[in-house]
Amino acid sequence: MSPSYKLYYFPLPGRGEVVRMLFNYGGIEFTEQQFSFEEWGKEWKAKMTEAAFGQVPVLEVDGKMLSQSGAMERYIAKKVGVYPADDWEAAKVEEAVGLVQDMFNTMLFSTTAKMTPEEKLAARKDMAAGPLKARLDCLVKLLSRSGGDFCVGSTLTYADFALFGALCMLTSGFLDGVPTDALEPYPELKAFHGRFAALPAIAKMYESATGLHASCKALPAAT
Repeated sequence: MSPSYKLYYFPLPGRGEVVRMLFNYGGIEFTEQQFSFEEWGKEWKAKMTEAAFGQVPVLEVDGKMLSQSGAMERYIAKKVGVYPADDWEAAKVEEAVGLVQDMFNTMLFSTTAKMTPEEKLAARKDMAAGPLKARLDCLVKLLSRSGGDFCVGSTLTYADFALFGALCMLTSGFLDGVPTDALEPYPELKAFHGRFAALPAIAKMYESATGLHASCKALPAAT
């Protein structure tokens, strides 16, 4: 009997999107409990503190709770066959995922809760022009050195799901001050986005996407 999966997260790409994509790519059925930020504060934070560690995403597997997005992603990636068995290939995947996480964290942690909206906007504009550019340059280098269409050669791996999810979040418009056309100066990243978005399971997953998830649809081809 197949395990029962339930994902707890907000209705945005963020740190839960790679898990969603892996499930869809592998044709694995799952359910999802989504909640707004307001509902999180009023109800779900306490529930997740009791059930896990007070943060999301959380994946419930046959009634057992798994926290930390990376742990969930690797768990499902192995089940759907996109995590290499070869030690060197796996190490290169982890290298790529680490570079993606560097970019993701740079994008998310450029502000603090104590900042005013105006200060946050200014900080994100500075981040987009400086530290974020350096992280995106590293991802361009990663793709140029891979020797194929994906992060680790010509074979689709977990690293590609991680990169695509981060690029979707980057261009979603969720963070004020980070332009939705942030990939325009990076034709290599834009082309990767297009290749991944065209995968049949991914294209089907996002064919009717709106709002923040619209950035996961195929972009115009890079020129």
